[in-house]
Amino acid sequence: MKRIGVVTICALLAAWLGADPALAQPRAGGVLRVALRAEVSTFDPHKGASGTDHMYLYPVFDTLVRFDDKLQPRPGLAESWETPDPKTLILRLRKNVKFHDGTPFNAEAVRFNLLRAQDKTVSSMVSELINIEAVEVVDAFTVRLRLKRPDASLVLAFTDRAGMMVSPTAVQKLGDQFGRTPVGAGEYRLTKWTPGDSVRLDRFQEYWEPGRPYLDGILIRIMPDGDTRVNALRSGQVDFIMEIPTQDFASLKGEKGIKTYEGPSLAYWRIYLNMSKPPLDKKAAREAINLAIDRAALVRTVMFGLTDVAVTPFPSVYWASNPALKPWPHDPARAKAKLIEAGLPNGFTFDMVVEPAPEHVRRAEAIQAQLAAVGIKVDLKPMELAKGVQGYFRGQEFMAANYRWTGRPDPDQSVRGMFHSTGFYNPGKYQVARLEELMDQAKSVYKLEERRALYQKIDEIIQQEAVDVPLYVAPVLEGMATNVEGYQPNLLGKPAFRGVWLRPSR
Repeated sequence: MKRIGVVTICALLAAWLGADPALAQPRAGGVLRVALRAEVSTFDPHKGASGTDHMYLYPVFDTLVRFDDKLQPRPGLAESWETPDPKTLILRLRKNVKFHDGTPFNAEAVRFNLLRAQDKTVSSMVSELINIEAVEVVDAFTVRLRLKRPDASLVLAFTDRAGMMVSPTAVQKLGDQFGRTPVGAGEYRLTKWTPGDSVRLDRFQEYWEPGRPYLDGILIRIMPDGDTRVNALRSGQVDFIMEIPTQDFASLKGEKGIKTYEGPSLAYWRIYLNMSKPPLDKKAAREAINLAIDRAALVRTVMFGLTDVAVTPFPSVYWASNPALKPWPHDPARAKAKLIEAGLPNGFTFDMVVEPAPEHVRRAEAIQAQLAAVGIKVDLKPMELAKGVQGYFRGQEFMAANYRWTGRPDPDQSVRGMFHSTGFYNPGKYQVARLEELMDQAKSVYKLEERRALYQKIDEIIQQEAVDVPLYVAPVLEGMATNVEGYQPNLLGKPAFRGVWLRPSR
């Protein structure tokens, strides 16, 4: 999958969605059985930090705004919005919506949610909402946001965690236990969670959208190993899998009873660095890491050529990408020179947390070998995802992490989250002043072309300062039984099962 353009993406999605004429006649009933790589870290959307949580959260929590397959905003719990002036955003809410516990959804509920999401003692998304100065209840179904400065990213941020509405009644009643017993206003409600094994979601009978959802429920089984997920699909134990190991994708494609989807995403694999920890606080040390990595070899040997090397946080298919930038070269001699420049002629050692599944350990071991060739030693720490995310981002227990950045609908969410000193995914709160000035400027501009130019400059500085170690773009590789209908892939590569229904048999 090389350099697929936006037009091609749309054609692929249209072909995929239009492949079956019966899509117009969905059938009610049945339980969709899904296998996912990682367990949800928490069902509290405001507290979670892992990008893989979204597949669990989407069915339970409706969002203020939805996005379409091109990541354009569409009405959600907010039927419409307007910006009467650059520092005001008015949301007009849908009526006759209830949370799973019967609590009415209204302007007061939105105010409660947004104030909670701004609370740094609770939330992992404070930086996304940093420009909201006041949340005003105009009437029962109208909310007015007063902004400190214009903010073009807010509407799409409301398609993500910041827009996932939790029941105020349930939060006040359950406190810290809300993340175990969530209450949203989504199509499904959590009915059973067996840690390390499975999650059961059942149809919310009072969901506001007539006739939805089609399924009686969704059963999510946790299968960290990719081969196990593939075998479960082949044997009929599950109906849907994501993140198919690249070595299995070709053989699965076209197999009887199975259909596959291959497409681009905004996600990329990277090495997260805690740049507050020496010697990673030195630009030359970070440059040495980037120059020592042979990304083309990783694509060839780890991904079987099914993707491209990553250059910036934004892949070439995304509007904010900078096509003028080139990937970091593989240059071991320059890497060694950078180590000398950093005052580290004998190299250095850092620890790096990684998921324990074989495909992730293989990637990390390949990186380990490449860095060792220039004198940088990596102490790998294989660890279950939720524990590793907690330890790296909140606990700062490790110097680095080898994880996927799963992408966000608005570019500000990505770069601010990872590279701004207020960003949750910048655990050391490392600061590059000129980068932050540009982020603030890009966030406050409403015209797309002006924003594009600013994000391209941001891309340049991210590379110049070596605050990122991009590896390769993460393609969407999904497989499902042929009786799964209505599934709509998205550029985030995070399945949302809205609209999915099942034929009686494969």
